Amino acid sequence: MTTRISDVLFRTREDSFSSIASLGSNADAVDAGLLFLNGVEKFVVILGPSGSGKTHLLNVMSAHFWQRGLRVEGARSAAEYFRQPHNRDADCPLLLDDCHEIWGSPKQKMALRLQLERRVRAGRPTVLSFTQDSPSRLLAALLPQRREWRITQIANPSAEERLKLVQKMAKNEGVQLCPRLARIMASEIPGSASALSGALKTLKLGGLEWKDARAVLRSLSLMDPYFGGNSAWDLRHRLLKLAKDPLHATEGVQPLDLALYTLVYVVGMPESHIEAGTNLRCTEIYRRASTFRRLVEDHAEIAAIADRFVEAAAVAIGG
Repeated sequence: MTTRISDVLFRTREDSFSSIASLGSNADAVDAGLLFLNGVEKFVVILGPSGSGKTHLLNVMSAHFWQRGLRVEGARSAAEYFRQPHNRDADCPLLLDDCHEIWGSPKQKMALRLQLERRVRAGRPTVLSFTQDSPSRLLAALLPQRREWRITQIANPSAEERLKLVQKMAKNEGVQLCPRLARIMASEIPGSASALSGALKTLKLGGLEWKDARAVLRSLSLMDPYFGGNSAWDLRHRLLKLAKDPLHATEGVQPLDLALYTLVYVVGMPESHIEAGTNLRCTEIYRRASTFRRLVEDHAEIAAIADRFVEAAAVAIGG
């Protein structure tokens, strides 16, 4: 099951609007949802890209009706709704998700059009959600009495909104992120909130506190699969390159050994993954990293060098 912004915006209390992260990109849709619950709006359409929070908004609205002792129809995909028995003339609110899925079924499209006509004439509250960025001719043809409908759109979040999203997610999951790590996740993990949510869940398996430089580097290794859609992202290459920077040159310390130690023992990257970037065999990578680790353990000055490099790496990657 695909994770949506449902796991991002509303985690604290799934049935509470008060837990929604207030973003410019979702403000109009949330406002329409509140007005619908209060009877101000009777017919609402919510548009937005996949993973933008439409499904969870409908679920929250449905939960509010049930809490008030009111029955509600739907709160599921339109295709599923029409595949199963339903009361097409129910007076209760109707909430249909993923209505775009019926575009390829003339039969379901006609059935929905006829049902909407009856509902608008009878004034029965109705909410529809579609995974699309803006109104279309198909949508215009589906809606009876177009002026009766409030059409709202959820946009992809901006960079600043993605940062707020990550911070909100982390708080809801009980994960403590340093500001640097939150920025890296917001800016470097591509895709919708689904990817951000998945990355945080993976991170949570490794611990709840990710605050210092070592934790930042370790976390990036754990979340590495979620950076896969970012062609500019290669943690291994970044650390190997950084170790060669003259700023980190220290007499008696081989830059490659410093980088290998950091990748193996701080980042936790498997030797097999490092191999392709160094032209070294796994056994040689392990030997050199282990030798440097013993130096770190036995010599305070080498440990200080390693600590400075880890801090510099976290700063460099975090921008």
